[in-house]
Amino acid sequence: MKKKITIITLFFVSIICIRTFFFRIYIVEGNSMAPSLQDGSIILVSLFAYPLRIPGLKTEFQLFSKWQPKRLSIVLFEDPKQEMLIKRLVGLPGDEYEFKNDKVYIQSKALSEGYLEEGVRTVPPSDSASILPAHPFRVIFREGQIPKDYFLVLGDNRSNTTDSRKIGLIPKIKLRGELLFLLIK
Repeated sequence: MKKKITIITLFFVSIICIRTFFFRIYIVEGNSMAPSLQDGSIILVSLFAYPLRIPGLKTEFQLFSKWQPKRLSIVLFEDPKQEMLIKRLVGLPGDEYEFKNDKVYIQSKALSEGYLEEGVRTVPPSDSASILPAHPFRVIFREGQIPKDYFLVLGDNRSNTTDSRKIGLIPKIKLRGELLFLLIK
């Protein structure tokens, strides 16, 4: 009997650790990533290489500090209001970016975006910006260079999304995970 209790306890502790530190299932709310992800899509997100937050503590740490996400991966991040958003990562630290002719240019080349529906236009960010005190997100303009440890993210549904054009460049410490699998579209 004692052995069964130990096995069951280890099983549940393992599940909690996996869910807390490695993988999590999310349900997508809204259509900001359509057509790639729809409202109600169920996704598996890898938390493995991203900053980990221990529940109940404000401390964060990263197991793989040299790891960098890949361009065009779909990432989960915490926005300035501490809400979780999911967007496509289009610009990496050090990249020169520009919004022109309804497209995104990275390193002076139009970004190849086959995942977008035909005819989608990428409107540049507005020319006015406000900086909030103690706000870790960086204001974005029509063109610029992405600083170290920051990322440019855009929603696939460009006309109906809150992305870097509105909230700024995303600091690495705010990244929470990367889409691993689309379980149910």
